[in-house]
Amino acid sequence: MKIYRNNDSNSYLRLPITYEINGANFSANTSIIAEKAEYSFKVYLCHNADSTLVVTRDNVVSGDVYVLTGQSNATCLFNDTRNNEYCRTFGNITGTYNTEPYNPADTAWSAANQIPYVKNVGEFGFEIQQRITDTYNIPTCFINSGFNWSSAAQHANRNPANPTDLTTGYGRMLYRLQKAGIVGNVKALIYRQGETEAYGEGYDFIGNFTRFYNFIKSDLVNLSKMYVFQIDIIQFARPDVAPVVRDDQRKLEDNYVDINVVPSIGTIGFNGLHYSSEGYAQNALETFRLIARDFYGSTDTGNIKSPNIRKAYFSKADRKEITLEFEAGQDLSWQEQHRGQRMVDFIYLDGISGNVQSGIASGRKVILQLYNSSYTTKISYLPSYVPENASYFPYTGPFILNRRGMRAFSFYQVNLENVPTCVATNSCCLTNESLVSGNWNEPSIWSCNRIPSSIDNTVINAGHIITSQNNGIFVKSLMNKGVLRLGTNTVLNVKLN
Repeated sequence: MKIYRNNDSNSYLRLPITYEINGANFSANTSIIAEKAEYSFKVYLCHNADSTLVVTRDNVVSGDVYVLTGQSNATCLFNDTRNNEYCRTFGNITGTYNTEPYNPADTAWSAANQIPYVKNVGEFGFEIQQRITDTYNIPTCFINSGFNWSSAAQHANRNPANPTDLTTGYGRMLYRLQKAGIVGNVKALIYRQGETEAYGEGYDFIGNFTRFYNFIKSDLVNLSKMYVFQIDIIQFARPDVAPVVRDDQRKLEDNYVDINVVPSIGTIGFNGLHYSSEGYAQNALETFRLIARDFYGSTDTGNIKSPNIRKAYFSKADRKEITLEFEAGQDLSWQEQHRGQRMVDFIYLDGISGNVQSGIASGRKVILQLYNSSYTTKISYLPSYVPENASYFPYTGPFILNRRGMRAFSFYQVNLENVPTCVATNSCCLTNESLVSGNWNEPSIWSCNRIPSSIDNTVINAGHIITSQNNGIFVKSLMNKGVLRLGTNTVLNVKLN
């Protein structure tokens, strides 16, 4: 067996064979590098000085395997036309947007999108493939097993008597992976589905997703990561169901250590259900950054993940202020208005808007000022549904953002906790961050509503200018992302233990 790399001789294997009555079997193993290079294999049958070429296999690459599934925002209607010799797929897309039974004879490797529709991986899928290949010089295989109009129940429809049942979406996916010989090599699965349940046409998203997750983990034994999209605020949605689906999706990363959630809200070119090509490219970039972090050692990790609410509570004794806390490390901003709509109108206390006067972001917190004292117990962010005749349909903002432009996940009926007992003494707020520029001695510019002291880890946020004429200021620690201007006689004391 002669092995060639980009048509240059690379290596050579020779092994004896022993004939029996019905012929002879032989096998050989070799390795090729996962790189942007094509390998060829030529197998010869040799006897003394004579040789006969038995078979040639060309255009062989080694790389990484991913699966994409879901409904139409995963398939992108299978209409991408781009291709790249190092972006591959296996098998075919069946009729009527991959909803029809699979022909078991369709088992050929090809370049992704090589045959229009039939070999398609979708705009979203191909964009991720190409980013991985171009950035890390590693070929990729994407299997897009999505099918339009699908429910979570259909994705979880695994026939226990025949897991590769070609009449089911799950069976078609598993069959392609098994026939390609890559079922044990899938690095990650991207799941983008849930609109059907939001319409009220499907049922029990979280229960059916859990079944799907368990089946996938049993069949794709080396799968190490799943990326699940939180759906957008879509048209025709049921206002009593859609926000529940979105919240169940948001909480997946709290319940599964191997799941990261990706936002659909704020995607370019939103028409109420689907997106423009630029929008799918944006989704691909935001997913790619997570994949790059998880599998390729990327150090570009700051704020690449969407903010997810961790805690909501009344933060003043008069119950006229609410603090929303997101994950540590999030650097948030409050988008006051967008297309004439105010952010405060899309914060709901016990399902009702109108009591939030203003909002401000500081580090990982958003602080809401209310018109009146409130005794509500639940808080929600973003509308459940926007009717098509509304002036702001489709919903494209405003949002709570982080510094990379990642939109905070919508949340629904999150518990509002009572005022902490330490509020009266200001002892429960130990990270004191600047909210705006101003004078060090003004309590209102600080997130703890007090002047920083020796118990405080103090942060001056980017863009803020803080001035002080004190003879001495004391803090536990200081992180200065902005500007600190000290008077001539001012001494800054930082506690080191």
